[in-house]
Amino acid sequence: MNNGLFKNGDLVVCIDPGNDKLTVGKTYMVFSASILPCGLDEWDLFLDVCDDYGKNGYSYAHRFIHLAEYLNEERKRKFKELGI
Repeated sequence: MNNGLFKNGDLVVCIDPGNDKLTVGKTYMVFSASILPCGLDEWDLFLDVCDDYGKNGYSYAHRFIHLAEYLNEERKRKFKELGI
């Protein structure tokens, strides 16, 4: 499914594991991206990724950013540290 944000095969980095078995800064592959119910009359975007224990499961998409975006932010942070 292509939702405009994430698609199957994307590499994403966890920025907030919440209660999921994920690690901040670790890269995961997206197996699917789906809009699913998350409460009474509420829906949100979820990513199916393989967690740190090797089990696939859905996690809120807002807990991830694309790998390219993460690397770009890290690059900017390093330049800032170096005063560039």
